[in-house]
Formats: sequence, C-alpha cells, structure tokens
Amino acid sequence: MAESPSYDGPSSEPVSLRESLNSDYMRRGSIALKNNDFAEAGKWFKLAVAIWIPQKGKLAPERAEAYFKYALALLYEVPVPADDPLDDLPKEIDYLNLFDKDGITSAVKQDDGSHLAHEEGSGLGVGSSKNLDSAWCVLNLALSISNVISMEKASIFSAIGEVAFRKVDFNESYKHYSEALTILEIFYPEEEDRMAHLSFKICMCLERIDKIGEAITYCTEAIRDSARRLEKLDAKLSTFSGWGWSLDDIAASCNGPVDPAYLELQAEKKRVHELQGKFENKLLHLERIQRVAAKKTS
Repeated sequence: MAESPSYDGPSSEPVSLRESLNSDYMRRGSIALKNNDFAEAGKWFKLAVAIWIPQKGKLAPERAEAYFKYALALLYEVPVPADDPLDDLPKEIDYLNLFDKDGITSAVKQDDGSHLAHEEGSGLGVGSSKNLDSAWCVLNLALSISNVISMEKASIFSAIGEVAFRKVDFNESYKHYSEALTILEIFYPEEEDRMAHLSFKICMCLERIDKIGEAITYCTEAIRDSARRLEKLDAKLSTFSGWGWSLDDIAASCNGPVDPAYLELQAEKKRVHELQGKFENKLLHLERIQRVAAKKTS
C-alpha cells in the first residue's frame, strides 16, 4: 500500500489558507514533474493531497488530479527498462497539458520516453517494485474519486495500464488501456494521435498473452488513426506557402525566417509518420506469426 500523505497543520486552518497552500504545492510539483525531478514532484503532490484530508478525507473528488500526478511521480522514479518495447511511444508524463481548461491534450512536448531514466535488464528491484505498487494504489484511489468521464479519467486508466505493463501484468494492462481508449473513441474522437498510441499499447499486451488475432485488429486501428492524424496535419500544412517542403528542404534553403508553427507541424508529421512505420512493421510481424500458427494446425 502507498504510504498515506501526512500534513502537520491543524484541521482548523482557514479554507483560504489551505487553498493557497494547495495551489503552491501543485505549482511546485508540476514544475518538478516537467523537469523530470520525480522525487521532488512526489513530495509536493503528497502535501497537496494531504492538506485537505483533515477536512474532506481521502476521497474528496477534487483531489483526483493531485493523486494522479503524485502517482506519476512515483511511477517515473522507477527507471524504464532498457528493453522496454513501448519506449518510443509517449508515456503519460509526456502529455504535459492534460489538465488545460478544455480537458483536451495538445501536442505532445516530448515524443517518446527517451528523456526518462533507463536501466539495463527488465527485472525490478525491491525499491522499484514498491514504487510501482504505490503508484498502482494511488492511481486506483484517483480512479475511485474521479466521477466524471473526462480526459483526466482516460489518463488515469492509461497510467494504470502503464504501471501494469511495467509489472508484467499484461491482462490488467490490456483492461485499463482499453478503458482509456473507449473514453477517447466516444468523447474525444479528434485525439487520433493518442488513440493510435493506446491501440498499439493494447496490441503489445495482446501479443504477450498470445492473442495474435486481436493484436492484429488493434495494430490495424493504430495504423488507421495515424493515417487520420497525418491527413489532418497535411490539411494544416497546406495553409502555409511552400507547405510541400520537408524539414531538410527548409534547412537547405535558408531563404528567410520560417513560421515556427509550420516547423512544429512538420516535426509532428515526421514523428507520426515514423510511428506509423513502426506500427506497420509490427503488423507484418504479427501476420507472419498468425500464418505460421495456421500452418501448424492445418
């Protein structure tokens, strides 16, 4: 079980003071989280959770974001295995704008997990296993008090799926990634990029529990959603003059300043295209496995 956050201030403190302290703790924690200082982030989010416990208890719905970010800090204190098959896909930490005013994710600021600490091998030490167990408990607590279907709830489901994948519990990972994907498909269909990532993560879970046919279905969905995202990016790029240029063309021309928005779209297009290639290679691999299995049973 995760250690319960402690707060030493009196329960009779004015609500206004608690709100001010909470805002400060969340701000400090968010800065640390974006700087990948996960131990520091965990300290501040733990205080943000604890400050309301004397008055509202552990299950106050407004604590869901603090619990979620506290769990992310615990999760990413654990180095990513060097052989992580999802290493080149965005992690939950990469979606830094989960809680903007519209509840919609914007462009992923870090396009993979390469900025996280890595370690050789795939086994978990005692400390790492404890951190993952704690993250699991805190995320499930966040899920239990997140009553509204939202991007936040999808993110919590996805984070639990990520923890389960790290714990090599692929059935649980599949279940929670699927819940996250369902929310996006119904309520946020414009999030093609993130749906592609989730579909591929589900595919990887299913491959590991030998459900190859279902894995192929989800891999195909990942490719489809990536293609939809690329179409949208091309439509946006077409509004710029010289939109057919690649990043290499731009670098070679140097004929004047280039709109930063154009460069960002081109960079995202390159990233999405590279991931789509990864998905297509995985699909070919899964189809070969399926053909070999079919021959053995015929």
